[in-house]
Amino acid sequence: ANPAMHELGWFYNQKELSSQAELGIYINNSTLLIEKAKRTHSGSYQCWAVNEFGKGWSEEVNLNVQYPPECVVGQRMFYGVYGTKHLNVVCELDANPQHIQFEWSFNGTNTDNLSLIQFSNQNTKSVAVYQWKESNNYSIIYCFGKNRIGIQNEPCTFIIMPATLPEIPQNCSIENIDARSARVNCTPAFDGGLPQSFHLEVYNEINGNRKLWRNLTSNQQPYFELNNLSDANVTLNFIVYSSNAKGRSANFTINGNTLQAFKWRKETSESSENTETEREESRYSFNYQCKHVSLSSPSQGDEHFSKQQMHSKLLYDCDIVSSDLHRGRHK
Repeated sequence: ANPAMHELGWFYNQKELSSQAELGIYINNSTLLIEKAKRTHSGSYQCWAVNEFGKGWSEEVNLNVQYPPECVVGQRMFYGVYGTKHLNVVCELDANPQHIQFEWSFNGTNTDNLSLIQFSNQNTKSVAVYQWKESNNYSIIYCFGKNRIGIQNEPCTFIIMPATLPEIPQNCSIENIDARSARVNCTPAFDGGLPQSFHLEVYNEINGNRKLWRNLTSNQQPYFELNNLSDANVTLNFIVYSSNAKGRSANFTINGNTLQAFKWRKETSESSENTETEREESRYSFNYQCKHVSLSSPSQGDEHFSKQQMHSKLLYDCDIVSSDLHRGRHK
């Protein structure tokens, strides 16, 4: 610049960039240093400078950080088998470049229950078709991949098990309740290893007569919005439950009066309204040397197995010491 610049800075993806040591970013006048570049550093970089005649910008420079495959967080980990002998298990990986070679394997636990028929790949996703044999045991399978940058460090872990009923939705609450509107929001519980749907039934009670007023279903989340509820001073009953191909969960019930929103009362019911039929519940439990994992209350985190622990060992050296399938009948 002529005359010399008296101010200089940097942009990252069109936003002002400053030194952030915790992120490995250091700026020293016209020099930008990125230590141990990660995928989060990928993007567009540009510097700017100011002299007495004005402000100018450099051309943008794009940084593309490449990395080996990793498991996509939040994908289905538990697969329940019910009414079919063939099971499609989906494995999704995050990688750059996205051309991935996939491999599937067993961990050596109860492998007689399951056999791999075929698998197909498309970019960062692989779908394996397994044949399940009648059994009350579980099986653990792994998916991992590699690209030209390297091999996946931790394989994705999937647990195949006999399907169970879904568990009752948790932490249900009514938000913004008044005489005319409400939002019902719950936290999904374990789906029994099968895709689940969520249901809301709203009953109103006038002069001792109880009637079903609304019946809503959501295939995504246990979240429901209601308008034009009822006139004031009417007793309402909100019943939330989940269902899968095997059956329905118990009820989560909230009772109250539209004039007393602050007194809404939550209950957990073990059966649907006026139902005396028996239903069977199953709970599959895994005991590890370092902790207890229950399939009915699975963690949503990354429960992945390393390659060095491919034989009945969890990450952090947790050995499987026992497994059990608990069944009970209720009225």
